[in-house]
Amino acid sequence: MTQVFNGKKTASRFLVKLQSDLDDLNSVYKIRPCLGIIRIGENPSSALYVKNKLKIFKSLGLEAQEYWFDETISYLELCSKIDDLNHDVSVHGIIIQLPLPPHFNVQEICNQINPLKDVDGLTLHNQGLLLQNNLSGLVPCTPLGCTFILKSLFKDLSGKRTLVLGRSLLVGKPAALLLLHENATVTIAHSKSENLPELIENTDVLISAIGHPHCIKGSWIKKGAVVLDVGITKSMSSTSPQFFGDVEFEEARQNASFITPVPGGIGPMTVACLVYNTYKAAKRTLTGTPVPYDLSILSESLFFF
Repeated sequence: MTQVFNGKKTASRFLVKLQSDLDDLNSVYKIRPCLGIIRIGENPSSALYVKNKLKIFKSLGLEAQEYWFDETISYLELCSKIDDLNHDVSVHGIIIQLPLPPHFNVQEICNQINPLKDVDGLTLHNQGLLLQNNLSGLVPCTPLGCTFILKSLFKDLSGKRTLVLGRSLLVGKPAALLLLHENATVTIAHSKSENLPELIENTDVLISAIGHPHCIKGSWIKKGAVVLDVGITKSMSSTSPQFFGDVEFEEARQNASFITPVPGGIGPMTVACLVYNTYKAAKRTLTGTPVPYDLSILSESLFFF
């Protein structure tokens, strides 16, 4: 029987466990981790995502502040605001809500963030650490959540044939690097790759982060495979918005042993990992020492399927 992942329930359990760590941090240092979120423009989806993040942080007794700017803000003005947050000792994490207006270079903007506060893991510094198999930095939240899920399912990913669809710096590439860190056998493909059906039919674990609705046919999924659908596309074709993943969910669940739905799957785990990264950044700042990820311990203690 196919197990359908309940992202909201699992993220809640994740945060319950993390709450004790947050309370311990507060009892010793008398502070609560604080996140600064920079949002530019009037993208309604971005506004909704930020609202959700603020709600989660508030529910945990944490600080989170949104800094909104009109699209007319200049590059220098934006860099100046980031620099202010970099030097604000009360702020432990900084994220740039994506997407940015097209006239901004995402990598250039993200690189203005102090790597110790880069809780989205997008600076060249943190990307470089991950590339070197070094988990002492900060890792992007979505692939981190995916890795937690896989570690809780398999315990040991050594030799598992995994396929990552997508090559973005936010999901695809870091997901592949995290899987390599766990000794999985990793293949990376994307929307332009040839023979996708054949690749998918021979993989034990599929992580899809392409962002094209239902581009992965359910019939391609190997019997017993694990499917993590990260892609999400919003459609306004009906009276209310609908959200679709990369994978044909109903068809895929006939073959998969485990599958994440869209919505309600990876999304809640991404926000939970953002809280975790902010906690990790705050603890490093306060203790003066790196706080490496221990994926095995976290997976064992945070996930109960």
